Amino acid sequence: AMRLKDGKIVWRKQLNGKIVSSPVSYKNNIIVGTTKGIVYAMKLDDGSLIWKRELATRIEVSPKVWKGKLVVPAGNLLYVLSLKTGNIFWKHKIKTKITTSRMIMKTGDNEIIFIGDADGNLYALNSMLKIKKTKSF
Repeated sequence: AMRLKDGKIVWRKQLNGKIVSSPVSYKNNIIVGTTKGIVYAMKLDDGSLIWKRELATRIEVSPKVWKGKLVVPAGNLLYVLSLKTGNIFWKHKIKTKITTSRMIMKTGDNEIIFIGDADGNLYALNSMLKIKKTKSF
């Protein structure tokens, strides 16, 4: 981690795998996924580990905080993890690899998260964790 005002490195952390997607920050934590399929949650100020979760496949798309949980696309699996513990709350298998970052859209009191796959399909996940294939392009 680097301090913005002067570029000084504040801390470093060796992780298992490469980071090819953007990290996400939540409160005073930073969360990142690696090409070895591991999600790490660390304290932003010193890099100390809060939790880590090994998933089935590499993580190439950035995780997203949504509805107090962490949404993690990994290969053709979409995970929803606990932000506190990293425990798997929910997962869903999609036909092909998830290739897009998520877009969140609010409709009334409901938030819907959209993801796309390598075959051009668009999926919608609602706040009740129901997923629906919405369109093929």
